[in-house]
Amino acid sequence: INGWRYFTMVTSIPSLLVTAFRLIFRYQSPRFLISAGRTGEAVQVFHAMARINGVDIHEILPENVIFDCDMKCNRSMSSKFLALFSRKYFRRTIGFALIYTLATVGYYVTVVFLPDQLKNLGTDPYFTAFVGYLGQIPGIALMSIITEWPWFRRLNSLRAFSVMCVVFFVLFAVVHNEVSIPVLTILILFGVTPLIPLLYTYISESYATEVRSMSIALFNNLSALAGIAVPYVCGYIIDLDVPWLFPTVIAGLYVVLLLATVIMNHDTHQSILHDNV
Repeated sequence: INGWRYFTMVTSIPSLLVTAFRLIFRYQSPRFLISAGRTGEAVQVFHAMARINGVDIHEILPENVIFDCDMKCNRSMSSKFLALFSRKYFRRTIGFALIYTLATVGYYVTVVFLPDQLKNLGTDPYFTAFVGYLGQIPGIALMSIITEWPWFRRLNSLRAFSVMCVVFFVLFAVVHNEVSIPVLTILILFGVTPLIPLLYTYISESYATEVRSMSIALFNNLSALAGIAVPYVCGYIIDLDVPWLFPTVIAGLYVVLLLATVIMNHDTHQSILHDNV
């Protein structure tokens, strides 16, 4: 086994581990189930929580508890979609649509087309890209820390990692030697990767429970539509064989992402989550 097959097998291991974990711990959030009117399922989850933690169910769920679920939790799919564009959510929906699409396209372009760029620079694309993936773990670790700091929180953390992406891609465009290429590959993935989980957290905390899944579905579909054109554009740019062009274009993408954060006028650090719009 060699080349792309080995590379694909190794990089798929984390996904397999997450899948196995999900099959074992396959419980929905009780908060979501209650807000959706599925109180029976929520009670079953509470019983499972008590069993797994070895505590009495009454420590988690008092006897004769009454779940207060507003009638609005039974919204239709169309009304949930329209709620994303209500006065309360319109600005953040437009902002997240743009930011999430740019972040996911940027990540997709990096992991799929960076090996081709590395090959054009005369390095072993699979080894260098694999080494680069080592930067993802400390990047995500740093993101999980600074998002809880009072000054950074969610929004400024998003801006900080966007700035990192711009700087690292610009350096990658102008500095080409045996040492800088693998180092910058690690730094690029250090900056690019945390943006996705950061946005998942930020988006989830920005919408009420009853429309949260709809918001994530909307942004995922928008990014998928944008991704249709990505292979053609990136393939064309890389085939031009201009070393500085590909990273410069991606740096420009993250500049637009950084500018798009101006649309956002809220932060969700330690905010109260609401069930209904």
